[in-house]
Amino acid sequence: MQKLIEEVYPNIYKLSLDIPVPLKAINIYFIKGQDGWSIVDCGFHNQQSEKTWYKVFEELRIDYNDISKIIVTHFHPDHYGAAGWLQEITGAPVLLLDKEKKTIERNWLDKSYPSKLKQFFMEYGMPEKAVLDLDNHYKSSYLNITPHPKDITLLSNGDEIQLGDYRFKTIWSPGHTEGLMTFWCEEEAVFISNDLVLPEITPNISFLANSAANPLSDFFFSLRSIRSLPAAITLPGHRQLITNLEKRVDEIIDHHGHRLELVKTILMNKQEGTNNCISALDISMELFGHLPESIIVRFAFPETLSHLEYLVQNGEIKKLYVNNKYYYYK
Repeated sequence: MQKLIEEVYPNIYKLSLDIPVPLKAINIYFIKGQDGWSIVDCGFHNQQSEKTWYKVFEELRIDYNDISKIIVTHFHPDHYGAAGWLQEITGAPVLLLDKEKKTIERNWLDKSYPSKLKQFFMEYGMPEKAVLDLDNHYKSSYLNITPHPKDITLLSNGDEIQLGDYRFKTIWSPGHTEGLMTFWCEEEAVFISNDLVLPEITPNISFLANSAANPLSDFFFSLRSIRSLPAAITLPGHRQLITNLEKRVDEIIDHHGHRLELVKTILMNKQEGTNNCISALDISMELFGHLPESIIVRFAFPETLSHLEYLVQNGEIKKLYVNNKYYYYK
């Protein structure tokens, strides 16, 4: 019988938990120590995930009161979702970076946010019919993130924290979200990157309603700040472990550099022979092609916006507001 969980480093175990989104699975880390077990990230909360958690506790011989800490690296439902339920059954504290608290409040507690997001997308060129399903998307997400933790302990950038037998330093790593938290253990050369650095794929970088003004710039800052860490092993939020952090960071930076050049080329080509400004939606369709509408709205379009806003703030392109809509031009 195949084990649910594998030891990937001394006293660090990885669970690949199924999630109902295109990524298919999230890596959850169990770190063992004298003070009990620390859990890094939580997956969605649903009946199937509960069954998996119970099996893992049994396989690792973990009693509920053995859990000493529950870490939420960022607000996305595949990382935050089961935090409240896990707190209910274990009594363990849920820990979050202080800079991510407002992101959770905005996305999961402000029930008017989906309407604000729809209005935001329409101002940037998305047709109304394309954003109508956002309400259903959020309703579905709400089901996968309840109950919310009753109490959250806030960490700050640079705090030291004991996770199992390892002493980590917290690192504020914005870009993928505004308050994403990564962890560096200098003594053992272990870096928990979660969704800052992923193998094979790149994390989504979105410009959204009421979000950071320049998330792609934040992302570049975060990548460069950890690029030279002498990590023996990097533990990402999805897929396999990373053994060459510097190489993977360079690949991700190069990918976005190429994407920025492509955005500028698309903008110039669409403007050629005209004096027209171009909508973000037109650029997104050229950049990503014809994808399912839900993927465009939730991932491709917000990522296109993050690249456009980066270029605007760097003075490489310009932005215009006409008839309640934003447009871009070179």
